[in-house]
Amino acid sequence: MVLTAVLTGFVTAAAWAQTGTTSGATGTPAAVQTAPAGAAADANSKHKGATPLPVLGLPGRALVVEQAGKDELTPMLTASDLVVKVNGKAAEVTAWRPVVAEGADIELAVVIDDSLHPSEANQYGDVREFLKGLPPSVRVLVGYMENGRVVVETKGFTTDREAAGKALRIPHGTPGGNASPYFCIQDLVARWPSRDGQAARVAMLITNGVDNYTGANPLDQSSPYVERAIHDAQKAGVMLYSIYANDVGVGGGGAALSGQNYLLMAARGTGAQAYYEGTMSPVSFKPFLAQFNGELERLYEMDFLAHGSGLMPLKVTTTMKGVKVNAPEQVFVLPPEPHE
Repeated sequence: MVLTAVLTGFVTAAAWAQTGTTSGATGTPAAVQTAPAGAAADANSKHKGATPLPVLGLPGRALVVEQAGKDELTPMLTASDLVVKVNGKAAEVTAWRPVVAEGADIELAVVIDDSLHPSEANQYGDVREFLKGLPPSVRVLVGYMENGRVVVETKGFTTDREAAGKALRIPHGTPGGNASPYFCIQDLVARWPSRDGQAARVAMLITNGVDNYTGANPLDQSSPYVERAIHDAQKAGVMLYSIYANDVGVGGGGAALSGQNYLLMAARGTGAQAYYEGTMSPVSFKPFLAQFNGELERLYEMDFLAHGSGLMPLKVTTTMKGVKVNAPEQVFVLPPEPHE
């Protein structure tokens, strides 16, 4: 079964870089048209030194995935097919680009939970084949969740698919060895090992998703650690895809449902999908990896102008019959720079 998630917000890479962190995501948004000097002066005459407000709005960016339909002959979506609202207000789309088709860079972090049962390494053959078949513009990192952080096994992001495949190792299989997958997500986002402000940023997490610090009750899915991880990923522009797999301490039942629910929340929160097969590890990762590869092929970058700043609700629909998109539920837009 595939859990189709609604894309959620992320910050533009170039804009996020201005905040002093390297955890941004995806490139420089289109330039903003501002009011004529006289109009701007009039609008701010009562507030000396205030920042002039753009006429059309502040630039933002979101990754949007066109959903695969039954009709393979569906025409390619264009900006004119989109209806976009930011914080409930209509937003102008200034750019709409298919990422893979235009050869734009994607940074993909494949992160494996070191608490997984060592037998999950039997799936590595399919993972290596998946890595070899990725579009040329995808750079890959392989890392493992250990003690609340991600230990990177490759030399950062690489186009050397053979090296990435060789970096896969048998999980240690220590119960609770990850501390919490959501601590690891926060670490990954905060220390994203790249300063490429133009690349789309995507993570594929292979984990059971259980938060060891808030319990594994599927009827109580409130976790500040999960919420923080999602919030951090939203602001940094990292999409959190996942494949559910058992670790040595959790094998099905309520704990599995709890972990799957958290992974779904992370996917919905960042514009991705969560894949699972019942409450046990899937027989094969191959079908899920194929679906994930399809997601990358249908990935678009959307630039827009928003009336406001901060983390705001975003809704994207299409006017094309029978065509749906996954778009961020929230998007982060930086405020205008102070005016001297």
